[in-house]
Amino acid sequence: AYLFFLFVLVSILRSSLHRALAYGRLLISAVVGGCCVAFVLTSESTKVSPFIGSLATLLYFQVVLFGSLVHWRGIAPSQLRVKVVYGLIFILFAITVTWCILYGADSVTFLRVPDCVATKNIAMPVRIEGVNHWQCVKWGESKGITRIPSSSEVLQARCTTPFHIFDTENTTGSSTVWTPSEAPHYVKCPASCQDFNLAQQVMGCKVYDSRSSICAAAVQMGIIPSGEGGVVTVVG
Repeated sequence: AYLFFLFVLVSILRSSLHRALAYGRLLISAVVGGCCVAFVLTSESTKVSPFIGSLATLLYFQVVLFGSLVHWRGIAPSQLRVKVVYGLIFILFAITVTWCILYGADSVTFLRVPDCVATKNIAMPVRIEGVNHWQCVKWGESKGITRIPSSSEVLQARCTTPFHIFDTENTTGSSTVWTPSEAPHYVKCPASCQDFNLAQQVMGCKVYDSRSSICAAAVQMGIIPSGEGGVVTVVG
């Protein structure tokens, strides 16, 4: 309704005041339209209001451009101006149609995390320092953090290999400090550790003392069956 009223004032009634206001508002509309486009691109799910705002901005630009072709005070626009304006209107029309198609297909997801399903603000992607992967976390629910080793290398462990095998040794003068690892690692445990009474030292439950046997801890947690080997992921 506003665009039609503006078009009547500028193109038919040829109001100088409204013509100047229409051109001046282009800058404000450009900023607001850009914000609406950003909201549509970055929102967790496709939002209707920002899309309508961006669409109104595109239509407003086309109306103002079309109004500039009207004879003003008996002076017809030049042929060059007509060609440039029609070219701009065609480009804006193509952008408008493309924008509507993308919105209708719900494909405006350029800046979203594809692994986090769009919801009505009941979940959000979270990135924790030290964890190089996005986590999809739902409000009010506990979320187990998935750690994926950056390397596919697998440590061939013995039955008694402790967690501090991944610690880093830092020697300063005569003192040595061991820094625990914070990264995930693949570890392959041998079979029959329990059958031979090996790997008995386990201190902790789910979170273990660094002196504990990796393979014994994996058996205690039920990750690998007793007496069988297998590959486990160790964090720390």
